[in-house]
Amino acid sequence: MGRLHHRWLIDHPIRLRYPRDVGVFDRFAYIRVMTADNRGIRPPAPPAGRSRARGRRRLIDGLLCCLPLVLSAHGLVTNAAAAAQEPVIAADVSVAIEQSATLANWMQPPFNRWSLQHVPQILPTAVVRRNDRLSSVLPRDIRGLGAVRFASAADRTQSISEWLDASGTDGFIVLQDGRIVFEAYRNDMGPQTRHLSFSVTKSVIGVLAGILVDGGDLDPARDVVSYVPELRGSGFAGYTVRELLDMQAAIDWHEDYADPNGAWRRWKVAIGWLPGEGSANVEPVGNFGFLPSLQRDSAGTGGFRYVSPAADVVGWVLERAGGLPLAELLSRKLWAPLGAADDAYIMTDRSGAAAAAGGFGATLRDLARFGQMVLDEGRVDGRRIVSREWIADIRFNGDNAAWRGGQYRGRWNPDGAYRSFWYVSGDADGSLEAIGIHGQRLIVNPAKRRVIVRLSSGPDAVSRADYDLGSRVIAALDTALEAMPSR
Repeated sequence: MGRLHHRWLIDHPIRLRYPRDVGVFDRFAYIRVMTADNRGIRPPAPPAGRSRARGRRRLIDGLLCCLPLVLSAHGLVTNAAAAAQEPVIAADVSVAIEQSATLANWMQPPFNRWSLQHVPQILPTAVVRRNDRLSSVLPRDIRGLGAVRFASAADRTQSISEWLDASGTDGFIVLQDGRIVFEAYRNDMGPQTRHLSFSVTKSVIGVLAGILVDGGDLDPARDVVSYVPELRGSGFAGYTVRELLDMQAAIDWHEDYADPNGAWRRWKVAIGWLPGEGSANVEPVGNFGFLPSLQRDSAGTGGFRYVSPAADVVGWVLERAGGLPLAELLSRKLWAPLGAADDAYIMTDRSGAAAAAGGFGATLRDLARFGQMVLDEGRVDGRRIVSREWIADIRFNGDNAAWRGGQYRGRWNPDGAYRSFWYVSGDADGSLEAIGIHGQRLIVNPAKRRVIVRLSSGPDAVSRADYDLGSRVIAALDTALEAMPSR
């Protein structure tokens, strides 16, 4: 918590309240969420007629219950009982970063340390609503995984907790057989913080596409123009929905996040996410104006080709096929039936066009719920969200030849594939992965019955070193969990 948080808590100790359904271990996190905008906003006073003494007793009881967690989070106690409490919440974002974040720098370090947890305060978003009468349970079976050590370099080791501190990670969670075995937060993030997931969004959209296919609303074999006639004359005309879901469209596009004059920058300027500068100073025409302007690459050789706007085209197709705005489709078809505990959001341009390529924001636990649903072949608590056949299609029907012959030429995951916006590892466990820039990862391991989610605000949009180090962490977790007795 920042200095303003401490000052507010000291000055107003008896006016803090939390909902009755907030558990003991989440109370401190709830207090943090209520004051997370660093503006010292006071929670409402107790309703008229309620006994102030009774309210004070309840508050004191609640604060005493979570006192070990509060003290542990501030390093004031180090006993084993306090250290075992999860989730661990650590803060290191300064008020100055919040006050300095702008449209021009929100994706740049150090400003992204704050902005990726506060996107709706910067840019337009649409709410993806949960069903507040339906929440899937994530039981807790916390293990001491933070102390697990791994080889972080040739000559040294570090613990997972040390890696979390140093890696730009904001939230990290591990589910084993549907139970939380490890959960940690850094950088002032908490259990109710919604974090931008960047291109993990694509994998969410890939599942939504399957839901519409299951319902007979979407045919992946159809040309995208049959759903969106506005794309006639664009480079996307002639490609099927399936080809875009699998990133097999030869569009004239080079996805370089660092090039100030590149295609990716011009796209973000066009949709109003970045200000125009230099040759990237294009008209803010919005997504539906920008996407039809993209053309074929005449030198395209086929195979896998990562073109993020293709996912926005798929989002546009889903809106036409489903007859609703994308945020509403996500809510009705996926987020509410999933039993998400919190609303999510999806970023939009200024006209309200949703960013299917990288604009989804949700809590760490709800993304873990989503991953668990994929692990459980499309079911949650007996409810069918997406067909088993669609999940099986993602796992087993990816085109390895297209992957090897495509952009990465098999230099990464040579036995893998890309299917419905998911990376298929090709490993012995049949793992799937959703990946986003600045360190976002969602991993589903069917063989080990494990889901891992990392939300991050790393300094580099793409870092192979960060990805590989994170993979060492995951391997160390696998080894540690295999060695632990089941409970």
